Amino acid sequence: MEYYNNGVAAEGSFGESVYENRFAGSNKTKNTSLTHGDFQNFSHSFITPEIIEQAALFRVDSVTGAERVGRTATANNDYAGIIFPYFLPDDVSPREYRLRRDKPDLEQRNGELKEKGKYLSPPGRGNMFYFPPNCRKEWLEDVSIPIVFTEGEKKALALHRASWHDLSDAAEKPRFVPIGLGGVWNWRGTIGKTNDEGERRPIKGVIPDFQFVEWQNRKVTILFDANVATNESVQAARSNLARTLKEKGAKVFLADLPEIENCNGIDDVLGKIEYEQSTDAACEFLFDLLKDAYSNEKARESNLKPLQAIRLSDVKSEPVSWLWEQFLALGTFNLLEGEEGIGKTFLTCALACAVASGKGLPLTSQYNHIEPSNVLLISAEDSLSHVLKPRLEAMNAPCEKIIAIDEGFTLDKDGIFRLSMALDEYQPKLVIIDPLFSYTGRISLDRDNEIRSVTDALKRLAEKYDCSIVGIRHIGKSKGFGDARNAGLNGVGWRASARSVLLIGKNPENEFQKALCQTKNNLAPKFGKSLGFEIRDNQFFWTGESDLTAETMLSPIRSENGEEKSEKQDAIAFLREILGTGEKPAKDVQAESRQIGISEPTLRRAKTALNVKSRKDSFQNGKWFWYLAEDAQTEAEDAQINNSEHLQVNDTNKTSYSNNLAEDTHTNIFEHLRDKNEHLRDENDDSKCSECTLELDFSEKDNVWFCPFGCGSKTKDARK
Repeated sequence: MEYYNNGVAAEGSFGESVYENRFAGSNKTKNTSLTHGDFQNFSHSFITPEIIEQAALFRVDSVTGAERVGRTATANNDYAGIIFPYFLPDDVSPREYRLRRDKPDLEQRNGELKEKGKYLSPPGRGNMFYFPPNCRKEWLEDVSIPIVFTEGEKKALALHRASWHDLSDAAEKPRFVPIGLGGVWNWRGTIGKTNDEGERRPIKGVIPDFQFVEWQNRKVTILFDANVATNESVQAARSNLARTLKEKGAKVFLADLPEIENCNGIDDVLGKIEYEQSTDAACEFLFDLLKDAYSNEKARESNLKPLQAIRLSDVKSEPVSWLWEQFLALGTFNLLEGEEGIGKTFLTCALACAVASGKGLPLTSQYNHIEPSNVLLISAEDSLSHVLKPRLEAMNAPCEKIIAIDEGFTLDKDGIFRLSMALDEYQPKLVIIDPLFSYTGRISLDRDNEIRSVTDALKRLAEKYDCSIVGIRHIGKSKGFGDARNAGLNGVGWRASARSVLLIGKNPENEFQKALCQTKNNLAPKFGKSLGFEIRDNQFFWTGESDLTAETMLSPIRSENGEEKSEKQDAIAFLREILGTGEKPAKDVQAESRQIGISEPTLRRAKTALNVKSRKDSFQNGKWFWYLAEDAQTEAEDAQINNSEHLQVNDTNKTSYSNNLAEDTHTNIFEHLRDKNEHLRDENDDSKCSECTLELDFSEKDNVWFCPFGCGSKTKDARK
């Protein structure tokens, strides 16, 4: 099949005047005639000599081709081929050239020889849209004209021919405007560069050419090659392009080519139908394909149900049902975070024991007392026989109510269904997944949409079975640089999905002082109080309310030099002496320490090392008092003391709890209704940074108090 439209002979020269007119005033282009074989190949792709003339295509030898695309021709690299100039709408001078090589390089992939570098552009050139010949700006601004995206220049030219088929000579605009992409992902690319730690790095994004088109309310069809049905990368590129266009306000439709022998692209299909039938038949096929894309989308939309909506006046307000008041609500997904080796497994065993025994937990009021309930443990790290069972037995846990999943699975669609079967059978009130990321499969742990596929499913299970699901997450080495919001590993979407986030940690200056605190709570007016704990004799003991905060537990370990250690020992001796006769007002202790030259940072370190306790007297205008723990009189390093041992075995009640836990929690140490931020406040409020709440350090040299994280500073005089 050959085309000889408008009297252009396939054997002869294509004519200099075409390029002289198209590149008016340009000296960048030197025309070389297309060959008879070129015209014949283009005809197989539904491209006529008239379209070739409009597009200003020309042939180059290897040396010229290499120059056009910024390469060097060698004996091993042939750059002979056809040049496709790229034009902006209403422009007559090309802004770039792209070379289609006659003999591209070959490489072996999967045991087969594949072409490599068939289409080449100048190095460093950003990706661009290939607009059809004689494209006008007004068409791109007129949203009544549809856009059709396709792969490559040849397909765009074939669609360009079809877009004008059977229109009268007086027609001022085509049926649609085709836009060619140099590759299925080439609608994205490098859009700039930035300095990153002294290194210039590219910024990837949507290419600037999108700005030439008005997208709002415009019909846009994506017509990729037939391999979109089998190639995952092409599928992903099409989906992402569709999402980007929808974000810009376009009405997006997807057209799928049918399987036709020896045809991959729309140009092959149209050329084949024209050769076997007629030009009219080829164009009719294309128009029907586009109409089907429109109608299929409309049919899909018509089958969609409207979003379920309800008037809030018809919603019955209900109180939050707590498993552990302030800390864990029923029907929610939550997180427990902490460093490796800090005691997360001991804590989860303690929680399991408490729920299974129905003894309640610290700070649980009589109105939220729970009945003994089943617990489901999903643990990938700890042996059931060597770790979990011995620890639970040491706590006198009712193990018949604690069920463990003894196999690995993934929280995908099938895994969630299997988990729901277990929840349906055992009806647990507490589900612990330790660690959470051992069950998330191959999803990206940083991408919010993939994170939500797991957390949303867990949330639905928690709501359906009225239980609290707790995922265990490790924190990073940086500890979020002191910020609890960034401490946990991987994306912030995990924290955003959780209704409550608990942090377990220790004082970086006293490894014996450990606590559990809450860093997020969406269902209560304030955070739960920090609770101290210790682990000894393979058992877990609550030690009462703690003054440890998340900021302290996540702060970096501060190393002391010899002079500082000596100063701290002097401060420890001072505290032993002044508090040896009983508790003292904190302000009096601080005042006396200043008189003998002990700085406040040194005093705070000594207070921590000696495990000096603090209490607030509600009958003396909230005055704070300091006092020595019982064993601090003789050994500062063994300063961890039990204020209330909640998990100690009782000879008269073999349930792993002594002192009747539910009653314990009503003592003053567990006051429950303080001001929202009061649990984060102590007698040293004026020694904390006003921005990040970390304790300030003092520079004797500069006479300045400063935040170790650099938030700001204030002078000693200003402090007073």
